[in-house]
Amino acid sequence: MGDTGRAGQDLENLVQHAVEQGILDDQFIQLRNLQDDSNPDFVKDLIGLYYSDASSKINSIQQMLKGDGIDFQHLDAIVHQFKGSSASFGASEMTKICIEFRDACQSNDAERCRYICGCMSTAYMRLQDILKEFERLEQLQKS
Repeated sequence: MGDTGRAGQDLENLVQHAVEQGILDDQFIQLRNLQDDSNPDFVKDLIGLYYSDASSKINSIQQMLKGDGIDFQHLDAIVHQFKGSSASFGASEMTKICIEFRDACQSNDAERCRYICGCMSTAYMRLQDILKEFERLEQLQKS
């Protein structure tokens, strides 16, 4: 099997493993299926958009959790938006964390929100690692 074929198989294995681990879900697979010759960078572009949105939202969340006097309603709104973009992208682990985070916001539980924010950051790093490898393998497959 050539490098291109091997990269393609490695790419499929990576996505399957991420789905099995609950990091990605079928929505991501559906987005991949929308990529074709007329838009060969569709998924790469979506990854870039998701990175931008996720980084911004996580940064906002972290800033809001510093100190006292947390505006739980505003925090919940940001987490709700992040949940939507994560679900649309197929980032199932992030979506689940956002659901738990919203519950903590609605309970005005600052300690739990801070704990979940740490979990969110860890999950985001794990997702970034997978998506960076995805982009690398996809580029190899195209070359």
